[in-house]
Amino acid sequence: ANLYTRLGKGASSKKISMAGTVLGKDRTFCNLPKTMNAGDWMEAVNDKAGDETVAHMTMFEPKENPGYEKLSHDAAGLIAQWSRNDWYENSTETTTAEMVESVEVDEKGKGAEKEEEKDTTEQIAPS
Repeated sequence: ANLYTRLGKGASSKKISMAGTVLGKDRTFCNLPKTMNAGDWMEAVNDKAGDETVAHMTMFEPKENPGYEKLSHDAAGLIAQWSRNDWYENSTETTTAEMVESVEVDEKGKGAEKEEEKDTTEQIAPS
């Protein structure tokens, strides 16, 4: 998945050479592929940034990027979608009571082993 920021209302046309300017609605920090079939491409528009570099650098700053909420919402949605698979959907949850009971059994078992080792050591030691 590719989440990216593009310039919005805050961007003015940018002169790049004597021959022309960069115009249009799809001004981004990086060049995007002509076709978007190379995975998921999701944009978040930054209407505050004046140029591509500022839009890129403030991508994750809510105060500087009005499109931050959409960006984080899209990211969260993708992560949730990726986690929904057969393994996850078919797994079972261990309850808190089962986990506490397991810990108590394990701790008692370890304690009993230590006592037995201590008793054996005392019996073998010379008097």
